[in-house]
Formats: sequence, C-alpha cells, structure tokens
Amino acid sequence: MISFIITLSCLLRVVSVFGEGSLSSDQVETSIALTPDEQTAFVSRHNGNWGHRENPASKIYEYRLIDNRWELVGLAAFSDEESPGSDSDIFISYDGQEAFFISSRPYPGKEDDNRDIWRSKWSESGWSEPTPVNGINSSGYEASPVTDLAGNLYFSSIRSVGAGLGDLYFARRTSEGGFDEPVLLQGEVNGPTGEWNLVVSPDASWIIFESSGRNEGLSSYGDLYLSRSTADGWFKPVHLTAINTTGSELNPRILTRSDQLLFVSSQKLESLTTDLYQIDMRDLAPFLKD
Repeated sequence: MISFIITLSCLLRVVSVFGEGSLSSDQVETSIALTPDEQTAFVSRHNGNWGHRENPASKIYEYRLIDNRWELVGLAAFSDEESPGSDSDIFISYDGQEAFFISSRPYPGKEDDNRDIWRSKWSESGWSEPTPVNGINSSGYEASPVTDLAGNLYFSSIRSVGAGLGDLYFARRTSEGGFDEPVLLQGEVNGPTGEWNLVVSPDASWIIFESSGRNEGLSSYGDLYLSRSTADGWFKPVHLTAINTTGSELNPRILTRSDQLLFVSSQKLESLTTDLYQIDMRDLAPFLKD
C-alpha cells in the first residue's frame, strides 16, 4: 500500500502540458494525434467554452515540429473548412497510413446530424479525400475511432444494443481493408453508465478509456481508466487516480517513439477551456502489472 501511494504522488508531479503556447492554445483542444515519427501533429479545437452544449464547430489543424517548436501549417487536408459540421477525435494509425476522426458533416444517405467515423488514407501525394466508414456508422453517435497495430478498429458509440449510455466496440479488419460487423468489447470495460473516448496499445494488450458515472470517479464529466486484455475479455478497469481531476480527461493517445501518453484535460470542473497533457508511459507501468 505504501509503495502504491508513493507511485501516485510521483505521477502527480510528472504530468505536464504538451505543446504549451502552440498545440495547447487559449482555445478548447478536444483531441490530438501524431504521426509515427512524431514530427507532425494534428489537433482538433474550437473557440467556444468547454462543457457547453452550444459551441462553434471544431476543426482539425496540422502542425510541424521545426527547430523544437510546433509550427502551424494550417487546416488538415481531411478537415472540412466549408462544412458547418465538427471534425474531432483525430487518430493516426500506428503505421501512419490512415487517419480516423469523427465528423457531423453530411454525406449521401446520412439522415441525421450525429457524428460518424471517417477515414483518410496516406500516399505520396498526401491525404486522400476522407470517406465515411460504412458498415460501422449507425443511426446513433460514434466517437473516438482508433486502431491497433493489426488495423482492427475500436470506437465508442451510443446505440440500442449497448450495455449503457455509451459503450466500447470492436470491428476486426478484413483482408480487403474493410471491417467486420462491430461487436461490444467483452469483459468488464462496458458497464451500465457510460464509456467514451479510448486508445488501445499497438499489441492490443491494454486499453485506456474514459468513463463517466462510476463510483470511484472524481469528475462528473468522466475519468480515465485502464484495462488489460485477458483470455476471457477485458479485465476489471483500474481508475487512473494520478491522472484524473475534477475536470474532464479524455482522448488519450500513445506516442510509441518517445514512450509518452498524451491526453486532453480541463483540470477543474469549473474550467471553460482545455489543454493537452503528457505523462511518461514508464510511470504507468504499475497499472499494467498483474
């Protein structure tokens, strides 16, 4: 117990702002993703107030690391400046070949204004025109699409077959590059409350996700939890107390090159803005052990 308390106190000191003054701005950041070489970053943000229902549309912006400083390139090629819809929850695949995000922009056959999962593919000529991920999107609400190293898709959604308000789903990658029909993640990650934004380790051995309404939660918005994969499904989640605050913690992302975990946080319940934060993955090692 004493060693566990020491671990928690150390973690509190090593959580720091990521990209202060550039990636972390005076606006509201909602997600971040980096390319595998960690030289290009994509950040979604809007200029409204965190936690308010009526906010301006969020868009995704591209940055390049030049002389150890993040420089704004402009709007990401796959983010739609003309659309009144929001683009958010950006994720770059571990091989750097795909970008996933959610958007409320319209498309043929879409009959609602809910956010759906979109995908853009990388080639020598740049990012392709994004397309909705048909077969995954539903009439409900989709969020936080991420993949493991094998390309399998994980995401959160509000739909009638779920276990709670929001739940985590899995769709296996097919040989043609598409996805099988999504299924609920098995084990103890999905509960009667809400499961939301997530990230999965490259080997799919563990997952970090946001959940709201759990007994140990510090925030009414949602806290981050970690669960390990077992033969019987996902193990009982551990509350990441040292990272969580009374504000919002969401959209974790793994930097495999520098071994960092990034996430978005408002830090305080009453805060009207958010920033990007980082923690060394080695400091999360105690939570990954049996």
